[in-house]
Amino acid sequence: MDPASQEVDTSVKNVLALASTLKPFMNNGMLNPELMKCFIGGPAMTKLVSAAQEAGYTVMTSDVFLREKPTEKALLVSEMGAGYWCRRKEFIPAVCMSLESPLVAWQFYHFCPWIAGSFEHVYLWPGTRDRLQKTKARFHNIYWPNEIRRVLPGPAWHDRSFLVLVSSNKSSSPPLRLSYDSTRPLKSVARIGFQTVGLLVNRIDKLVYPDGYMDRLHAIEYFAKKERLDLYGFGWDEPIQQGNNRLRPLIDGCYRGSLAPGSKAKLATLSKYKFAICYENTRFPGYVTEKIFDCFFAGCIPVYLGAPDIGQFVPTETFIDFGEFNAYGELEQFLLSISAVEASRYLEAAQSFIESERFDRFHVNHYVKRILRSVNEVAARYA
Repeated sequence: MDPASQEVDTSVKNVLALASTLKPFMNNGMLNPELMKCFIGGPAMTKLVSAAQEAGYTVMTSDVFLREKPTEKALLVSEMGAGYWCRRKEFIPAVCMSLESPLVAWQFYHFCPWIAGSFEHVYLWPGTRDRLQKTKARFHNIYWPNEIRRVLPGPAWHDRSFLVLVSSNKSSSPPLRLSYDSTRPLKSVARIGFQTVGLLVNRIDKLVYPDGYMDRLHAIEYFAKKERLDLYGFGWDEPIQQGNNRLRPLIDGCYRGSLAPGSKAKLATLSKYKFAICYENTRFPGYVTEKIFDCFFAGCIPVYLGAPDIGQFVPTETFIDFGEFNAYGELEQFLLSISAVEASRYLEAAQSFIESERFDRFHVNHYVKRILRSVNEVAARYA
């Protein structure tokens, strides 16, 4: 019998069902620690799974739960809504969360009142709060869940190279592929339609704009010309996603290769440099990701561009705010003028921050505790 046609009891089975929009995460992929290490933010899900199991929940992904043809409901914890799952009668939509950028996950953020609004609790970037005011969802600010909170050993300041950028060659709006495949007509039409809608949303919805990928390309263009930048990340040996192939010679000159998945290789690389271009995917209220924290852990000073309210979350004395400069020439001269003594002030401020109570909300333990508390609250009402 199709699970959708079954009669489901109103009682709640002691199951936590995890849903995602990413195929690798389904079929219990989110329960695989080795797989989750390959995704930014993935280890936080591993911690959440472990904590839920210790609390007495049976944890599985939503598709696996449905294959068991349940007669009782499961509590649904969904990454970016995964709208289809929250509409199923086999689930109680308990928690919806997202660590993804509004620029990248434009579908979710544009339609979040319809998707996330059906959940009891939502954990999203602060800039999303207003969009959910008229829904039943209880809004909680989400904070990036770091696994560590200490500065790792690295070379002395005078032994470090000047400037680094660690980023993949990506685009917020890949070029339209308007070719029509007559052997797969529905798939071709759907693909073209989806890309067209995405481009329109990225132009008209202020929530998912501006484009941080272009900001990074501008930084690469300036500093590569000056031979002051080393670039790492996936895909830079392929065509430039934003179509700026005039940058090809500059990128070829500064590209130093890709890094192994996970944070270990990235932190080891950052620790070899004095400064890092640290640009978020977009400039969105409260959207403060691992990028600036990784610099702190590596003893590298971040040149930051991203959340317009960054000072509410991270002390301004810990980073260099690119928004305070009129041009890259000014930034370059400022970076070159920083002495070892002045640099130590940034680094000491960063270390004090990550060791302080103010950093607690940015640790994975805080992330897990809050989400599990919301799950328990929903479970208690249906017990």
